[in-house]
Amino acid sequence: MAGPRIVAAGTDNVEELVRLNARLILEETGIRDPHTETSCPVKHGRKHFLGPLSRNDAVCLLVL
Repeated sequence: MAGPRIVAAGTDNVEELVRLNARLILEETGIRDPHTETSCPVKHGRKHFLGPLSRNDAVCLLVL
């Protein structure tokens, strides 16, 4: 079994980044603070990640 791979994310990885971010928010913040808006990544995550992923001077790393 191969270990995790770190890759530079591209626009084709946006859905995976949003999914991972939503799970992180839910696990880290949603459990501790019931008033946290845990649906924010699903509502706004696509736009949030597409910005940096579309730039030439930024990199987003994704562990697969």
